[in-house]
Amino acid sequence: MKNLQILETFKLFLQTKDLSAIDFIILGKVAKKPSLIKNIVSDIKVGNSNATAMLDKLESRGLIKRVLCAKDRRSIEIEITRKGTQNLNDFLSIDISMY
Repeated sequence: MKNLQILETFKLFLQTKDLSAIDFIILGKVAKKPSLIKNIVSDIKVGNSNATAMLDKLESRGLIKRVLCAKDRRSIEIEITRKGTQNLNDFLSIDISMY
């Protein structure tokens, strides 16, 4: 019962932020460290076109940004923005101890 309530809280949070679970996973991944697009595609197990659409959506909402990779200027890295970090922090601030 407790886990179900936490899951429902997570679903509600995602709805209020207009995020999918995969969007949230991407934000969490790039919050740890910037990631190459090819690594994100590999980690979330979606095709290139789907990943591009997801990243475009997150970028248009100001949650991530694309930057040239410092090590290989032919590659693009994804970084989280302040707004993206705030979305993650909003979730982490939810008090689940009541469950």
